[in-house]
Amino acid sequence: MVSDNVPYRQSLLEAIGILSGRWVPAILSSLATGPLTFGDLQSAINDMETHPAATSRRNALTRKVLTETLGRLQRDDIVQRQAAEDDVPFQNVWYELTPDGEKLLKALRPLIAWEQARTTATPHSH
Repeated sequence: MVSDNVPYRQSLLEAIGILSGRWVPAILSSLATGPLTFGDLQSAINDMETHPAATSRRNALTRKVLTETLGRLQRDDIVQRQAAEDDVPFQNVWYELTPDGEKLLKALRPLIAWEQARTTATPHSH
């Protein structure tokens, strides 16, 4: 049977594409509580990765990879970069979710609840 719902499939693929990337979930969840400077964002993510409750142990998030991932999320209008008003060299720069980024997190809540219910109901390996 040939599906005539190509726009739905394309939208699903594009949404999954935005979420793709090893560090995207960490960035989104870190920014969920509000704006962070680049350094604080990197530290928050790396601190979480070494937390005893973390289920996966990963290498630390590097400045280069964080810069690249934030750039992609900015192009996708999920994260925005805010610089201090002053024209000062090495000024603080903050990153925060855009309205679309906040809507994305809200849309992900049912998916997160589904996974939490699934893993607590029937423990199995993923």
